[in-house]
Amino acid sequence: MKISRLLSAGVAAAAAIILVHQPLIWILKAIGIVTWRSFDLTPLAPFGIPAIVSACFWGAVWGPLIVAVGSRGATGRSHHFRAAIIGAVLTTAVGAALIALGRGAQITGMSAPTALLASLAVNGVWSGATSVAGEWIASAFDRRVLPR
Repeated sequence: MKISRLLSAGVAAAAAIILVHQPLIWILKAIGIVTWRSFDLTPLAPFGIPAIVSACFWGAVWGPLIVAVGSRGATGRSHHFRAAIIGAVLTTAVGAALIALGRGAQITGMSAPTALLASLAVNGVWSGATSVAGEWIASAFDRRVLPR
C-alpha cells in the first residue's frame, strides 16, 4: 500500500473520531444505551493528555491498519464493509482486553453485553467512515500532488 494511502488513512481515522465516533457515543448516551462520555477532556495518566486527544491519536494509529487489512484483495466498494467489520472486531477486542487488564473486567453503569454491542457498533461505524474518508483523501491527494 502506498504511503499516501497510509497517511490518508491515519488522517481520516483521526477526523472520523471527531466527526463520527464521538457524535455516535453522544447519541447513544443521550438515548440511554451507554454511559460513556463523548468529547471527554479528562486528563489521562501518565501524561495528562485529554481523553479525546488520546482517542484521535489511537484512531490515527489504527486507521492505516484497518484500511490496509480491509482493502486487501477487495474489489469494488466491498472493502469499506470489510474494513468496518474488521475494525469493529479488532478495536473492540483490544479495548475489552485493556479494560480487563486495567480495571479488573469491571464495566460500570451498563451490562457487559450492552457494552460489547455498543462498542462493536461505534467502532464499526468509525472504521467504515475511516475507510471511505481515507480513500477519498488519498484520491484527492493523488489528483492534486502527483504529476499527471
